[in-house]
Amino acid sequence: MAETEGRNTHKVYEKDKIGEVQIADEVVAIIAGLAATEVEGVDSMAGNITNELVGKLGMKNLSKGVKVDVTEEHVSVDLSLNMKYGYNIPDVSEKVQDRVKTAIENMTGLHVLDVNINDPDERYNLKDPYRDALHAVLIRNRDLDGDNEVDANEIRWYLAAKDQLVDLYIGESALDEDSRLYPENPADRGNMTRWHYTSSSYNANDRGPWILWSEECAALGSYSSSSGYMGGQFAYRCVRNLGIDLENPEKEPSPLIPKVTAAEDDGTYLVDCSNLSQKARRNSYEAGPSLGTHDDLSPQNRPYKYFRVTAANNDGISPKPDYSGDRLFGSWNSQNWTYYQTAQTVVQRGYRIPNCLSWPPVCRRMHG
Repeated sequence: MAETEGRNTHKVYEKDKIGEVQIADEVVAIIAGLAATEVEGVDSMAGNITNELVGKLGMKNLSKGVKVDVTEEHVSVDLSLNMKYGYNIPDVSEKVQDRVKTAIENMTGLHVLDVNINDPDERYNLKDPYRDALHAVLIRNRDLDGDNEVDANEIRWYLAAKDQLVDLYIGESALDEDSRLYPENPADRGNMTRWHYTSSSYNANDRGPWILWSEECAALGSYSSSSGYMGGQFAYRCVRNLGIDLENPEKEPSPLIPKVTAAEDDGTYLVDCSNLSQKARRNSYEAGPSLGTHDDLSPQNRPYKYFRVTAANNDGISPKPDYSGDRLFGSWNSQNWTYYQTAQTVVQRGYRIPNCLSWPPVCRRMHG
């Protein structure tokens, strides 16, 4: 082994009277990093360096997150990887090990003894008091200018706010099943019935984050009432705003469902869901005054492209629902499902009680 310009180099080939070929640790690390990022399911190396960024930042950045230990003609490799969401970690890890081993042996002639991939929880290197969802999300951002720091203007991914989680529920029919808030496969939620998401929204009354209870569709609750479930842990979602000019990141993005700020001429309020994917909207109209029996996964539960909300019960039908926070109060709460859905019974004629996908836009866009 020889030391050249501060780098460890290793002789990989020698021929009498011609000379020898040496290779540096860093070169072996770059080969390993390049091979790893070519595997489907790998998002980036430690430091959030992707295969696509190499052309901008240079090959040397691929060695971040790679440690090589070369002894004589053998090499051991340790990798720290960020996996893409939805991929099977053991399967991707095995492919990475095979790809890295083959690449190093073919390109250097060194024999690879092992390729170790850090445990997914350990690769973040989060230390107390930073072992939380907020910091786990922030480290998914990339060091775009290569200065080994993620600056404020480089932050793209952040922890979802409570209303963003609710909007994910409203539009989840347009997503694949693996992306929906409540995993249908029990194994994907640790065989637990409860599946609660923490958020970046602060609940001043509880002095903690708002929590979304996905097993109850889009119900919101306090941290204190939820902390006894899921072993005291929470699921979380990373979100990123699209369609924003990176030169003007402070510009307010277009809302998924615009806030309703004023009543129509007839005193009703129009809720606009036209920005929702057509797959997330209801495309069939009701044939009668009642909405057919359905559950939260039914297409009949989806909101219309536009729907109208009446603020007053002009027919004099009693009792009139009163809105307070996220709940409806009234003596009719004790009635059955059919009673709620019959337009002539509890609401103004031509209207009905909202279902669980029409209700969140009413709460969130007409609040106040």
